[in-house]
Parts: sequence; C-alpha cells; structure tokens
Amino acid sequence: MTRAFAVLRVVVASPNGASLARIARVTRLPKSSVSRMLDTLQHLDMVEQVGKRGQYRVGHGLELLAGGGTSPQVLAQLSRPHLQSLVSHLGEDATLSVPEGDNTLYVSQVTAERTVQVQDWTGFALPHHTVAPGLVFLSTWEPERLGRYMQQDLVRRTPQTLVEPVAMMARLEMVRRDGYAWTHREYSDDINGVAVPVCNPHGQAVASLSVHGPSYRFPARGTEARIGRLLCDIASQLTAELAGFSF
Repeated sequence: MTRAFAVLRVVVASPNGASLARIARVTRLPKSSVSRMLDTLQHLDMVEQVGKRGQYRVGHGLELLAGGGTSPQVLAQLSRPHLQSLVSHLGEDATLSVPEGDNTLYVSQVTAERTVQVQDWTGFALPHHTVAPGLVFLSTWEPERLGRYMQQDLVRRTPQTLVEPVAMMARLEMVRRDGYAWTHREYSDDINGVAVPVCNPHGQAVASLSVHGPSYRFPARGTEARIGRLLCDIASQLTAELAGFSF
C-alpha cells in the first residue's frame, strides 16, 4: 500500500504525465514492480495512460476521490447520460458548463439530430449575463461579488441583452425563485436557452445543465415552465450522483 501511494504521489505531481522510467526513478522501485502497480491503478481508474510515450496521469477515479466529483472533466463524464436524456426529451442541443471567473465555460455538448442546428459551444467562454447558465451562476453569488460584476462595463451582445443593474437584480431574484433561467436572443439574435444549477454536496453551484435552440422553434409556446421543471429534475439526479462521491 505504501509503495502504491508513492507511485500515485509522482503521478499527481506530474500534470503533464510521468513515464514508467521516471516513476521508478523517483520512487526507487524496480520498473517491474512499478509496472504492475500502474496496471492495477489503471484498472481502478486511479491513473490513465496517454500519449505516444505512454505517460501516466491522474485518472477520473482519483479525481472523484480528490475533488468530490466537481472537476470539469468528471462533471462532463457524469453529465453525459443526462445531456442525452435532455436531447431525447426536447429535441434540442444540451450542454454542461462551469463558472470560470466572470465567464461561463461550456465543457460538454450533446447535439440533437435536426436539420437546423446551433453550433457546438464546447470550449467557448461567454460572459455570464449573456447566457442562461451564466444567469444561474450569478443568481448564487453573494451581494458583494454580484455588485462588483454589475459595476463593470457589461457587453451588450444583442438589443435584448440585459445590462441594467436594477433590472438584472430583479431577474436574478426570479431565477432564484423558479430554479431555472431563460434567455431569449440575448447572446445571439437567433438562439434561446434555458439552464439550471448543478450543486456539489455543500450546496454550491459547480455547474449548469442547459438546453438551447433556434429562437423560431424553441421553446414552443406555453412550454417554458414545463421545460424548466424537467431540467430541474434531471439536474437533481446529477446533484445526487455528486453527493454519492462525497466523503
């Protein structure tokens, strides 16, 4: 057990990956022993082997243990079935995003099979106030932090982008009340979206599930509340899964 932890310490300390030779050199263990331990750790998903040279790095299983399941990579992995479920129910693209400073970073997307599609937003970082997931994150901030954000020169992406502080505060209060946020042509003139928070075991919003589609067809008239509740239900399932990884 002590030797296995020694191997893990080297891997954790090597964000770009560590070779078998380096791990053996640092731990002063025989390469054959290190190789067997790495095979076992890889089977347990504690490490993974990547790259042409077979570098070892931290696996998803260890990320779950260390971070309570809240790293973007783990969240993307856990959320995949839920995103697919949303696409199946609603026929529009579903995404998972995380807060990154004053921006919303999209880390995963499942795209619906439709003739007219919205682009894949994976990897895009957009100002919080312009997209539904960002409004969800802003709604969870304490007043001082939210006030600093609102004092900035907020970008107005479209004529519908809300940037006035008083109106924004009233809107965020509605998001807190409803549990979900809608945006209508606020980042792009032809996109509407809805989002809900995903919380860690401490009740903090660490991610957001969202669905977006062309404004001419999404949402259908009179379905906003029903869609919002559906997202809340699915986000609750993902939140419960994250709670299962707390220690």
